Amino acid sequence: MAEIVAREQSGDELKQPELVFGLIGALGADIGAVEGYVRDRVSRLGYTVPETIKLTALLRELRGPAFDALKNGADGGSIAEKMDAGNELRTVTKRGEAMAMLGVNGIRTYREEQGRERNGPQPTAFIINSLKHPTEVLALRKIYGSAFVAIAVFNERSERTKAVQARLADRRRRGELGDFESEAVALIQRDQDEQRNPYGQHVSEAFAVADVIVGASDTRDLRQSTERFIDAFFGDWTQSPTIDESGMFYAQGARYRSASMARQVGSAILRTDGNGRRDRHERRSQSWWRPLRRGRQTGWTRSCAHPAQGLERLL
Repeated sequence: MAEIVAREQSGDELKQPELVFGLIGALGADIGAVEGYVRDRVSRLGYTVPETIKLTALLRELRGPAFDALKNGADGGSIAEKMDAGNELRTVTKRGEAMAMLGVNGIRTYREEQGRERNGPQPTAFIINSLKHPTEVLALRKIYGSAFVAIAVFNERSERTKAVQARLADRRRRGELGDFESEAVALIQRDQDEQRNPYGQHVSEAFAVADVIVGASDTRDLRQSTERFIDAFFGDWTQSPTIDESGMFYAQGARYRSASMARQVGSAILRTDGNGRRDRHERRSQSWWRPLRRGRQTGWTRSCAHPAQGLERLL
């Protein structure tokens, strides 16, 4: 198990910093699974993980037509109603980070209930589900500093579309999955980016400021990538970069070599079969990656260092 390097020694007492994990979920992604993996892994490292702070649930405590729809609707409101309520809060307050402030208040409430405002930070890890706007991520990072970790979660778009179709069909209790395809696609697009509304859903922009993006078509891969990041975050030096992560490192370096006053873009092409690259400085040395289990065993993979281009393809 990874050593917790962020601990602070104070006399004979070993203190662990309070942590906040903010989940950024593309609509239809298996964010619930990632929430469980984070909870399990962090708990094993000695942290108390309270009940997840669900931002849409906190919206039901507010007053107003958009919020009342969540109180009166089945299952806490439809997908569209939850989006409308979040947009309404951001619009009324004229603050893109308004939803995140509900999470901050939830954390403070927990501290007061546990008497921790007086006793100082305890080894507690909070999980906030889920962030939909880039200013939410930036605000939490400003408040909690390096104790805040933003984890973005995605699945293939086709898989997310099917997941949303299933949610719609289950809520309506009628029709076939295919009957809800167009509605599911529209909701996913709205979740990704409401271009005409600065206080709307902007998940694609939130992805660009996340600390890590995890996702896979296979549940085992999703768990592996999530737990691997948690271990690395807590100081497990044995977690070496994957091929894709190394590709992004090289692409970022190539991007910075550009002197263009317009848009700096870097790219890198690497093999996907796990073979190492020849190191430039030593003729016989090689750098090797520990590949995650993946569907493609041969061929090439490309990495792009411009966030907007990569995320557009991802979402």
